[in-house]
Amino acid sequence: MTTGPTSRSLLTPRLLAAADSLQPDAAPDALGAALAAAVPPGPDRLAWIEELVDDGRAAWDLLLGGAPRGHLLLGGAGWSAATLALARRWERVTVIDPDPSALALLERRRDAEGIANLATLRLEAGPALPVPDAACDAVAWLFDDDAAPPLPGGERAGWARRFLAECARVLRPGGGLYLATPGPWSRERLRARATLLRPGAPAALGPRAFTAAAAACGLTVARRWALEGRIDGPRSWIDLDDPAAVAEHRRLARDVARRLPPRLYGLTAPRYALTASRGPAGASWFEEALRLAARELGLAEGRWRATPPQALRKGKLVTTLRADDGRAWIAKVPLRDDVAAAMRHGQRALDALLSHLAPEAPLRGLLPARALDVEHRGRRLHLESYCCGRPWAADRDGPSPAAAGLAGVLEELLAVDPAACGLDDGHDALPRAVADLAALLQRHDPARAPTLRAAAARLDAGRSPRLHLRKGDLSLSNVFLEGGRIRGLIDWDETGATRQPLAPLGDLLFSWLWHRAGWSRARSLVALAGGRPDDLPSSLGVAELLAELGRGPDDLARGALASWLEHAYHELQHPVFRFREDRIAALLVEPCRALAAAGVGGA
Repeated sequence: MTTGPTSRSLLTPRLLAAADSLQPDAAPDALGAALAAAVPPGPDRLAWIEELVDDGRAAWDLLLGGAPRGHLLLGGAGWSAATLALARRWERVTVIDPDPSALALLERRRDAEGIANLATLRLEAGPALPVPDAACDAVAWLFDDDAAPPLPGGERAGWARRFLAECARVLRPGGGLYLATPGPWSRERLRARATLLRPGAPAALGPRAFTAAAAACGLTVARRWALEGRIDGPRSWIDLDDPAAVAEHRRLARDVARRLPPRLYGLTAPRYALTASRGPAGASWFEEALRLAARELGLAEGRWRATPPQALRKGKLVTTLRADDGRAWIAKVPLRDDVAAAMRHGQRALDALLSHLAPEAPLRGLLPARALDVEHRGRRLHLESYCCGRPWAADRDGPSPAAAGLAGVLEELLAVDPAACGLDDGHDALPRAVADLAALLQRHDPARAPTLRAAAARLDAGRSPRLHLRKGDLSLSNVFLEGGRIRGLIDWDETGATRQPLAPLGDLLFSWLWHRAGWSRARSLVALAGGRPDDLPSSLGVAELLAELGRGPDDLARGALASWLEHAYHELQHPVFRFREDRIAALLVEPCRALAAAGVGGA
């Protein structure tokens, strides 16, 4: 995230005024809503809102070390959600910042959320940190492209060594230092090439400079990560000292990283996450948790490895643990309480489903064969086993749903009574989704409100007399193939009940169509909701699939409408996306317009 001193100083008065306008007894989340409303339109709006709401930024704490104990000195985070998230993990957090307005705003947010272990200190110009010797168990600093380090203005040469020496001074023996810093070739720095001589702008602190400067200050370098990702997508950490991790990232990356030699990539990553310690370098929380999980799974040391971890915008830290014998597990760490609750819900539904399936049921072989929860230092790591086949998303011209055996999967899901899995009508989110989306649509395109109401009325009129189990996210990324057949279904966090039996088929067909050239969400919805399977690509075999299931085009149309509404609701519940004009248009406005123009979906 890059917001410079100028934009911060202009914006904080608005945010302070919004905070001051709240009543003393306002609900805890009212402050976040007021602050978001105070953010003006403009190119930095998304970045500011993301900083307010996305506590997934705290994931780096789990990756770079961050034992949840002791005293953390935090700089560069200001009043962001990461600050509050870290305060919930550490016994004591002291935030230092040169901007008194930012500190005042943080204090208001702290008080509104009842956080008692967070203190603030004004950072004056100069190299000295306002903390006594050996006072901290950790120092964390989040640099951006425009904010200078705590050194006198204009000092560029040698700033890293002087800054790291100060960090070493305030750390206790065994304490850790964690830095997030832009690389020399970040997009923001490239855009700012014309003003490289800006006063106070530090030279980028890359992995080589960090290693040399840390060693000169008596610090032991523990980790050097490249930090990849965009504000509205996953953020990935790639261990630059692990050639296999770099190779895996380059294999999966869709950007220029794939074409760079490994050594060159390490010098040109857009951002870095760096860590050192006063004493022997220890493993991070995440590494320790994965080792503990591997031991509980019976995997010998050195007989498994993990893919580069990602922090997802859905509040999860995720990686894949792969054993040498071919077994694999997806490992997730919830970063928010609501995500942890969703994981527990999914596990309960999955356990109940397994207990009600016959031993010979084909669906049983597609479910995670073993789930494991590991508690480690106050945090939870959840693992689900899955097949090592190729996901459909990796194979655009893969087999049709019928050829992949989807009919058998759907037949078994439709035959399961959700009540036996502890699910009832209360888990049917469609009424809530329609109400929420209608309110959002009223602000962006009120003329399309009748279209949304008509689609909802069609769904209500076609509700099945009984409930059906709905696998929460039956999409390409969660369906695994091997030899052209479905071999695994993962991710049950959002499993619930539905009265639209083909909503899971709508999920999958939407995902399939979006990966085909020229198939937008709007076009996909019109084709599916129009009840004309022949308008779909013949290679999908949708007509044959419907015949095998004993269902008709109307079932498919209602399933597609239900899938669209629940997907849009789920995506737009994310606070960042509720302010993204492009996301609202793609997920809600444009599909409504397309339905109205085509006269389908009951519109």
